[in-house]
Amino acid sequence: MVDPVLTPESRRYLSGWRLDYQGNIFDEDRPQIAGVDNCYGYNTRSKPPHTFYAGCKLWEQPTCRDHLQYEIQTGYFENNVSYLNDSNTSLGYTDCKVKCWEDCNCYGFMNNGDTGCIFYRGSNLKFHSSGNYPKIYVLPPASPSEKRKKLITMIVIVIVSLFLGLLSSLLYYQRRKNKQGTRKVTGPAECTTW
Repeated sequence: MVDPVLTPESRRYLSGWRLDYQGNIFDEDRPQIAGVDNCYGYNTRSKPPHTFYAGCKLWEQPTCRDHLQYEIQTGYFENNVSYLNDSNTSLGYTDCKVKCWEDCNCYGFMNNGDTGCIFYRGSNLKFHSSGNYPKIYVLPPASPSEKRKKLITMIVIVIVSLFLGLLSSLLYYQRRKNKQGTRKVTGPAECTTW
C-alpha cells in the first residue's frame, strides 16, 4: 500500500529497485537500500539515514575479528606475509571477503577484477600505505586505546570478583562466629542438685 502523503509522486506507481550482481539493492533515485558488501554478521541494524545494513543476517563471528571492518587502502604488507592466490574465476568480492573474514590469519585480500582472490596471511603484519600499489581490502589492527580498554575492563572484573569473594567469605565467617556465640549463651541450663 502506498502512503499518498509520504510517497513522492514519482514513486507512487512504479518501483525503481535494482539488484546488482553482489546482491546490493538500490532504489531508482536513492542510495543503497541493502548493501551486502557492508554485512559483517554483527551489524544488522542501522539508524537512518544510514540504512545500508538493512537486510544483513547475523552469523557466528570468529573470535579473532572483534567487530573489525575492511578498509580499502593502497600499499603493501611487510614482515612475514604470505600470499595465497585462489584463481577460481567464480569468486567475487563478497566470496573473497567471507573467506578472509573466516581465516584468523588473513589480514587482507585483493579481488582481481572480480575473478579470483589474493589473500594476505601472516601474524603481526604491518601495512604501509603508498599510492604506487594496487587497492587492497585491509583489516586494520585494533587501536591501542581499544586494547587498553579491554585490559582495564579485565582488570576491573578480576578485582571486583576478588573483592566479592573476600567479602562473602568474611560475612560467612562472621555469621558462623555469631551462631557459635549464641549457642554458648543460650546453651542448655545447668542443673544443680540440692
